[in-house]
Amino acid sequence: MEAYKKADRLLRKMQVTLPLDEPALQAEAKQLAEENERLLANLIAEKEDMDRLKEIRYWVRKVMPEALPTKTENGSEKISERFESLRNLEELRQLTEEAAQPTELRKQQD
Repeated sequence: MEAYKKADRLLRKMQVTLPLDEPALQAEAKQLAEENERLLANLIAEKEDMDRLKEIRYWVRKVMPEALPTKTENGSEKISERFESLRNLEELRQLTEEAAQPTELRKQQD
């Protein structure tokens, strides 16, 4: 609404007269503001879904690093995802080695 008022003052200062229907413009601005609020609510819901999917992806990569591709559409590899994948593989290897050790040996190490 401020932008409209600013433009109106500028047009009046420059003595430009346009066939403006102010009530119709205000009604349209109100309608667009309501639509904006409705779409914003949808956007918030979609963002929550995306956050959940990102969390699932994170944990899938933790448990099964090779399960998800680390390449983009153009074939290049995202370096951050590659490093994460390597860290996950190393962590998984260490956990597997620890699990393979006999219980008595693990108790001695602790």
